[in-house]
Amino acid sequence: MSAGDLDALAAQLTEMASTLRRMRDAAAAPDRDPAPAPAPAPAPGNAAPSQDAAALARARRVERLRAMRRACFAEVAAIAGEPGFDILLRVHIGDLAGDPVGAADAATIGGMTRAVGARWITAVEQGGLVRRFPGGDGDGGDDDGEGRLSLTPRATTMMARYLGALPL
Repeated sequence: MSAGDLDALAAQLTEMASTLRRMRDAAAAPDRDPAPAPAPAPAPGNAAPSQDAAALARARRVERLRAMRRACFAEVAAIAGEPGFDILLRVHIGDLAGDPVGAADAATIGGMTRAVGARWITAVEQGGLVRRFPGGDGDGGDDDGEGRLSLTPRATTMMARYLGALPL
């Protein structure tokens, strides 16, 4: 590795450490949002835009939550993106409620078509995050997107780590 490569890695590690500190601090004080960072100075010749403080705080909170999610699911980021995560979250809710989610229902979460949802379910299943078992809304076949879904222990651990870190 060159010195430039090492410098780039050091910068990435510094940013990751900063993100983890923010996650820790947010989790330690769940009842309130941290004070917003000062707004950057406007570019010369431009008037400072008026900011709705509540909207800015919400946007920053969502950004922090998304960063926490990326950190908690980093090892499976390719299959835990928006559709994949929506499926994982819904299946986790079903697991916690004792009411496993039907694959056909999970396939349409977030407005996905059933075909797209079925491909995402296959991806999270092949990634070792969801297991499918017969029952409920279909015959449990591997190709038809039917059956019931449950998180694997690995995915349950990831979801618990993520949800436990949320400043709610």
